[in-house]
Amino acid sequence: MGRIVFLLSTGLFCAGMTGAVAQSIPGTPPLSDDEFILRGSDALAEQDLVDAIIEDADPLVDQEITENQIPGQDNGLNGDQLRLRNEVLAAQASLSDPSVLRTPVIRRADPKALAEPYDALGVKVGTFILRSSVDISTGYSDNVEGDSDGEGGAVITVEPDITLESDWSRHSVSLQLTGAYETFPGTDQEDDPTLTTTLRGRLDISNGTQVETELSYTADRQAVSNADVATDAISGPLIQTFSGDIAVDHQINRLTLRASGGLERQIFSETELANGTVDSNDDQESFTFTGTLRATYEISPALSPFGEVVVEREIFDEEVDDNGLERDTTALVARAGATFNLRGTLTGEVSVGLVHSQVDDSQLDDITNVAVNGTVTWSPTVQTTVTGDLGTSIESTTLADASGSLLYTAGLSVAHDLTEQWGLEGGLDISHNDFVGIDQTDTTVTANANVVYRFNRALAALAEVRHEQFFSTEDGADFIANSFLLGLRLQQ
Repeated sequence: MGRIVFLLSTGLFCAGMTGAVAQSIPGTPPLSDDEFILRGSDALAEQDLVDAIIEDADPLVDQEITENQIPGQDNGLNGDQLRLRNEVLAAQASLSDPSVLRTPVIRRADPKALAEPYDALGVKVGTFILRSSVDISTGYSDNVEGDSDGEGGAVITVEPDITLESDWSRHSVSLQLTGAYETFPGTDQEDDPTLTTTLRGRLDISNGTQVETELSYTADRQAVSNADVATDAISGPLIQTFSGDIAVDHQINRLTLRASGGLERQIFSETELANGTVDSNDDQESFTFTGTLRATYEISPALSPFGEVVVEREIFDEEVDDNGLERDTTALVARAGATFNLRGTLTGEVSVGLVHSQVDDSQLDDITNVAVNGTVTWSPTVQTTVTGDLGTSIESTTLADASGSLLYTAGLSVAHDLTEQWGLEGGLDISHNDFVGIDQTDTTVTANANVVYRFNRALAALAEVRHEQFFSTEDGADFIANSFLLGLRLQQ
């Protein structure tokens, strides 16, 4: 008899798959929506089933099921996790007893049962699941403008997050809307809106071939500390970004090939200057075309090395910028790296390569540099997650005599749940912009600490402290900003 492996996950099983399993076993009663039955005496199949339960159960269950746990002791698990743990231990015990007729009944994991007691469950809308939340906070900042002459004032922030995603066995569609709206009552500072809307789709053509698409829109106000913003600007311009991407993945045994292409459009609003005039920012508006080829080989489920090549062409609306320079740019990225997953405790992707950028105007220097990129997540316990990331990229600029800038970023964040209700988060982010062709560097350091108290699945209290510090070789540009916020989170 062939090996039969049932993968138990926290999502919903395909009804057709469940029915097929039931029909393949003579005399098997119809299966309910909540369970399936494995019959037979094939010990290898049963061991695979036990392993599948442990591997694919909710991470909170996964990391708590160990050989040292004893049935009857709770080991810090909640009721639903105890039930799943005991089912696994009972199944494991039956493997060592040849007198037992192995017909275990395994109940399918219910996402609501496996969810943490204070997680939002979402709302079923047809074949989609809708999840939504909004954070409403108020507090004080000692530098609402975020510049060297900034003054203190009150801050009110509203941050919505809405996600609608399909609950299908094949293909997928999701729509996400996130944003923030900051207002500063009692000050002259303009309101600061941010919005990101993303529509994603995945078409499963075959077991080894998928097509993924993404359309997105982003609106964000550029900080007055940005080097491309006029020094006497009252506030930064609003940048609107429209983008679309399509990618095809094809798997050949352990080799996965991916080809993708993208188009991005950026539009800048006018900037009001202190003398009453405006800067149109027309010379910053552009189209960007991107093509990517990537090959990944799975050595094991824990390690998959890859190689990637990216070609990018940015074309500006105006043939020359306000300084009389042709800014159209061609960029090339080549890198090699690996994705890894060490038993779910350490996961991520790291790569090393070269980035090269060439501006059409011969007066401007080419840029070539080593690029190190990566994101690593470490989960030493169920309650703790540590994430680190590094990035290297080339950014365009309209500064006179500068062909662009090398942007280096680094971040570290820690999230820890003291209890099911109390949670702590903290983070540190550093970005360093080194402009090529001129003697200017800009560095931003941001730190934050957050506390959350969950009353129930629908309501939580929030507290946040932020610190931002900006350093520049330009005279008079440095600033420090600190803020403290208290708020509520509503979610479903």
